[in-house]
Amino acid sequence: FFFFQAEDGIRDAQESRGLGDVYKRQVVGRSGRSKDKGEAVIQTYTPENEVIKLAKEQDYFKFYDMEIDMRKLLLYPPFVDICVIEIAGNEENKVQSACYYFYNKLVELVKERYDKLPLRIFSPSAAVVY
Repeated sequence: FFFFQAEDGIRDAQESRGLGDVYKRQVVGRSGRSKDKGEAVIQTYTPENEVIKLAKEQDYFKFYDMEIDMRKLLLYPPFVDICVIEIAGNEENKVQSACYYFYNKLVELVKERYDKLPLRIFSPSAAVVY
């Protein structure tokens, strides 16, 4: 038996890496791994959500088709590489200044030398936990 409270996972996924991360947890697939049939309960505020429906139905192929199309459209892996740069320090103002300095230099460099590449550069943001 496996219990998964999807509401928190769905909200977190929508704010960060996409609903696919919820599905990747193999919500329903975690039950019934032996010869005995398993059972799963998914508690959610959004039962109409397509990812929840696909997890319930264990339709891995349909989920893949849906997710891979979205990832290609949004330029997410596996169609691109992602690079995260972390700048840390004890003085928040100096760290923030360094982040924006680096960001501006990177944007300038990309415009000068790599303007033909489909690069997306996000502005600096504070770490979720720091």
